[in-house]
Amino acid sequence: MHHINLEGGCWQFISDKNVSYELLGDHITELFHDGIGATLVVKDRPNIKSICMIGKPVEVLAVLNLTQ
Repeated sequence: MHHINLEGGCWQFISDKNVSYELLGDHITELFHDGIGATLVVKDRPNIKSICMIGKPVEVLAVLNLTQ
């Protein structure tokens, strides 16, 4: 997870395969720490547009593992 100083601040999640995601949903606030990693269960949300536009929008259904 990386914080980007854009439009008041945006959080970008980058996968192990170097794919950028913008996370949506109720489970994401625990991920708002620069450098944190996680195993996530997500659902693609291709029709959602955001102000940040920093990655593929996905809804986080569950956070399975957090790593520092």
